[in-house]
Amino acid sequence: MLLYVDHGACRDIYTSVDRYLSLLRDKPWAILSTLPYIIESNEEREKLVDKILEIWLKITGSLRLVEDVYVLSRWFRVGVLSRSDLARKLVRLLSEVDHYLEDLSLMNMFLKISTGLALPDIGLIVIYENPLLVEQGVRQRPLPVSRPVLRRAARAIYESRISKGLRELELEYTVVRNVGLDRPTIVDWSSLGMYPFSSQRQSIVNDQEVADPLLVVSQVYNIRIRTTLEIRPSIIQHYRDVRDVSSSLMYYARRARELLRNQVIVLPNTMTNIHVSTVTGFLRALGVNVLEIINVPVDLLLASLSEA
Repeated sequence: MLLYVDHGACRDIYTSVDRYLSLLRDKPWAILSTLPYIIESNEEREKLVDKILEIWLKITGSLRLVEDVYVLSRWFRVGVLSRSDLARKLVRLLSEVDHYLEDLSLMNMFLKISTGLALPDIGLIVIYENPLLVEQGVRQRPLPVSRPVLRRAARAIYESRISKGLRELELEYTVVRNVGLDRPTIVDWSSLGMYPFSSQRQSIVNDQEVADPLLVVSQVYNIRIRTTLEIRPSIIQHYRDVRDVSSSLMYYARRARELLRNQVIVLPNTMTNIHVSTVTGFLRALGVNVLEIINVPVDLLLASLSEA
């Protein structure tokens, strides 16, 4: 098993189911920050499914959403539903039931654990209003995105950067079709296909991060995102400080075509070098040839190709 909990109080890579379940017993809210990557056995899967359902049912306001997602995931696993069937039924379910944005995130996480596939792998990604801008009074409705299949509003619990406390906001989100080019192969282990909206056409401007690189990859460069791995030569995208990007960009831009022939695995910026080392070791044990770790967002590599 390989998953990452992206919360300062318990931020770590987890490779043991029992260790992660122990975390959830002590800190059940950690499921809201969980990014599952690889579940290797059905025994691991069933243990995780049972615990996550237990916690999700306690915190949700939409029991129907949880129950129906569980049933749909089971139908998919036994072959009753295809990927496209699953996608259509989930979109219909989201259109019919009230839910928080956190429910949508938990649904995505639960799908990844129970089926091995997150939303991008069944042809969908989610783009939502940036809560920081909404808190500042900037609304972005309707979100100007391509290939929408569902638009709706959902409440979200947001940790305010202004008041330093929790706030409840109503945000618009849009489910869009995840279609486009399959090469280069981009694996999203940063947010599993859920991105805050930005109108910017690149992720970093003047040493400021202004957009999620994978949102740009999808919406600007029309490249399909996935969360599942191919066992093939890969590079890892990871950076902690955007100032490091500008100093490295010229070197990596010259090598962009070479780098993008490989699978690109995008990791969260919050991971430490120790976390990245653990992920790299796990991947190599699976047979993935990790060639190098780069600190330039994949959208900037794509931009350098289009400028060449």
